[in-house]
Amino acid sequence: MQPKKNLDRTETVLGETCRWFDMMPNKADAGRLACLTKDGIALKDEISGRGMGVRRWTAIHLARRPVSLEEIKPAAELLEPQRWGIE
Repeated sequence: MQPKKNLDRTETVLGETCRWFDMMPNKADAGRLACLTKDGIALKDEISGRGMGVRRWTAIHLARRPVSLEEIKPAAELLEPQRWGIE
């Protein structure tokens, strides 16, 4: 997989500066451009493909806060081997 390509364009969305990247460089029949903050949050996205035109979206709200491990770890039962058919 090819790394994203910096397009040397910036924009301000919701008071945050983001930089435009070509997320699928050198692809002939599809593409994705994304405007990402320094920490990788996509504030704008443009997806295109053969026969589908261009689909665009822009973030309408952004909030940052500390997130505890308890909020993101999977439920305990998902880690039980029996749940996955492993005995």
